[in-house]
Amino acid sequence: MPKGQILIVDFGTRHLNSLVLVVKSFIDTENIRVLRITRPDLPPLSFKFTDNIETEESPWEFNVDSIRGTDMGVFMSGSADHVGDPKGFRRLNKNVLEELPCPVMGLCYGHQLISFVWDDSCEMVPHSEHGNTMFLPSTEMSHDPVFQNMPKAGFLVAVRHNWSISKVPTGFVRYGETRGSHSIISAIKHYNRPIYGVQFHPELPVPGLWSGRELMGKFIELSISGALTPQ
Repeated sequence: MPKGQILIVDFGTRHLNSLVLVVKSFIDTENIRVLRITRPDLPPLSFKFTDNIETEESPWEFNVDSIRGTDMGVFMSGSADHVGDPKGFRRLNKNVLEELPCPVMGLCYGHQLISFVWDDSCEMVPHSEHGNTMFLPSTEMSHDPVFQNMPKAGFLVAVRHNWSISKVPTGFVRYGETRGSHSIISAIKHYNRPIYGVQFHPELPVPGLWSGRELMGKFIELSISGALTPQ
């Protein structure tokens, strides 16, 4: 079994292939593992890397039992699900964040799940963004090793969401926002744990400098090296 894997948790994203392609550009395929969180009422979306990347399925929920000792970092994907939907949505068990054997970065829906699960007063509000927009970083972001090489004045990101978090969850720091018809909390980090969330899609290319790809690469590098591992 390979050492130093990156686990991609697929909550039903339309961009799984793009997400895997970006991770593949930084590490070998044997160091990538995909966990697909399934819904019995919905067929899984197409995934073209099933022949050479280890892939598993788990119904409805991602919990800490799904993390292996070889997993050095976790990306939690976007989704067409709506966090808090009374008809059902793919879930994150809080034990992933509480026991946290390795760093985690939530992308779009993953970012919303982290906020919702960690702080039950953090609600989803119908503030949407689609296309590309400028991410405006906070001062706090520049001190974080994952983000410190990112453009300080801001950078273009891809956004594909209908909902946003209502507040910075308790215990987290706001790392930046986007501004359109609403100001949207677009990046957060727990104050002393390697739990990150970004509302945008760093796995999707944008015109000009594709900063999201570099962000993912730095997270992978620091995760694999153990620099972000909780003590």
